[in-house]
This record gives sequence, C-alpha cells and structure tokens, in this order.
Amino acid sequence: MCYIFLVLNKILDVVFCTSLIGHVLDPLGLLHEIRRVLRKGGWSYVSFPSFDSPRGGY
Repeated sequence: MCYIFLVLNKILDVVFCTSLIGHVLDPLGLLHEIRRVLRKGGWSYVSFPSFDSPRGGY
C-alpha cells in the first residue's frame, strides 16, 4: 500500500520517522523530502534498528 501526501515546502515544524527508512525504495529521496518540508529551524527524528540489534536488524 502506498500513500502520497502533498505537503508544501518549508511548512512543518517536526518530522518523526522511526523504523521506516529501511523499507523505502529511495532512502536518500526520503531524506531530501524531509529537508524540503521542514521549515528553517525545524526538527527531524529519523531512527532505524542497528544491524546487530538484539531484536534483529536488516
């Protein structure tokens, strides 16, 4: 399933992205999109499990 959200440039204060980047086809593109929609001084949180995580990695 895929959703497309149209978000204006430089409008968001915060982007929260957890355990997602390993599942997208273009991780660098995702990071560029996060930068595009964040306002100046905005915050982003991007996390992913480490490869040697006790719960498993990628």
